Amino acid sequence: MLSDDPRTRAWGRACTGLPLDFAIIGAQKSASTFLQRRLAEHPDITVLEHESRHFEDPDYGRGGLRHLSDLLAPRAGSLTGLKRPDYLPKPEVPGRVADHVPRIKLLAVLREPVARAVSAYYHLAVFGFVPVMDPSAALAAILDGRMQKDHPKSQEILEYGRYAAHLRHWHNWFAPEQFLVLLHDDMARDPAGSLATALHFLDADDTVPRDGVRSTANPGIYWPPRVRLRAARSRRYYDYDTTYGKVSPRRKGPLAWGMVAGLTAVDKLVLSRLGRDRRPCIDTAVEQRLRDYYASEVEDLASLLNRDLGAWQRSSG
Repeated sequence: MLSDDPRTRAWGRACTGLPLDFAIIGAQKSASTFLQRRLAEHPDITVLEHESRHFEDPDYGRGGLRHLSDLLAPRAGSLTGLKRPDYLPKPEVPGRVADHVPRIKLLAVLREPVARAVSAYYHLAVFGFVPVMDPSAALAAILDGRMQKDHPKSQEILEYGRYAAHLRHWHNWFAPEQFLVLLHDDMARDPAGSLATALHFLDADDTVPRDGVRSTANPGIYWPPRVRLRAARSRRYYDYDTTYGKVSPRRKGPLAWGMVAGLTAVDKLVLSRLGRDRRPCIDTAVEQRLRDYYASEVEDLASLLNRDLGAWQRSSG
């Protein structure tokens, strides 16, 4: 059970009353969903099931925190948290979080940035934000700045991997001891140990079952036929906010619902069972361009974390 010591229990809400004690703030496509789901299995921890956009624009200015407070209404003795991996690179978020929960604990899982960029391209393609094409050609177009005009959200594929810059921005508002940064490499190698580290950071007993713990909770979709089908489904299921680069479920009539249901069934019952979602390799030249793009960031992150990240400059992870 959680400690009864007020210094180690419900730290986040102590100053302002917002019932939020911790947040998983990054990184997108880096096993943050695994961490969210495993922490939620703890008897003394409550984690929102869905991602929280409440500190982002436009949600923050539309009563987002009132909604968040209602969602987090905790059971007695519970630590409450949320996951939103987009928070790490969003410049407006840390100041807002600090205003409302200055003593919050912050967790981030970071993945080798080139591998993350490849996964992020497919993630955005599935949601219809970028065209479905050869990943090497797509990433080259983003590096050249040719895709951003027609598909502005594509810039996030590069920007979200600049971990050191984003962490240093968060450090303007929060003390180093409020952060736990885990590496995807460590989580893949020892998911149970990484979970134990997170629980210790949250001052929670290590009571989550470890049997069968695996680090993949949200596997990517890479096979082009599946990506195209899922993109077609997304275009019918979502409305797109081009100003903020967000999607929200649209109102649909019976015909639209039928089309969405049909596409979902084909994906779930046929394509997903063929086992062809292996992450593709990208052209060596494009991979090297990405490594060069992130080289100084990786060096800065290694210094910031006091970790050897040389492997990140040599091979995809």
